[in-house]
Amino acid sequence: VMTYATKPQTEGKWEAHRRYIDVQCVLDGAERMGHAFIADLAVAQEYDADKDCIFYQGAGDFFTARPGSFALFAPDDAHMPGMALAAPAQVRKLVIKVRV
Repeated sequence: VMTYATKPQTEGKWEAHRRYIDVQCVLDGAERMGHAFIADLAVAQEYDADKDCIFYQGAGDFFTARPGSFALFAPDDAHMPGMALAAPAQVRKLVIKVRV
């Protein structure tokens, strides 16, 4: 469980994981989450095996996640969580990593 302030989309980064599926569930607050297929993006920072994370650049689609909603991001899915709706706000979210 994590609590943080959302940030402007201009500060966001597309990320993906190879060893885990991310399940993200908003508990309090609301945020915009981005989704894009990694095949449609360009690598911005090479894969870090220790952190199981690779960063991308490009465009994707965004949706609003409110309390009780969740998203599941597989290894082929890049995601950009924690983006502000209109202005930065506090969010509390549960993130579960499922090994693949």
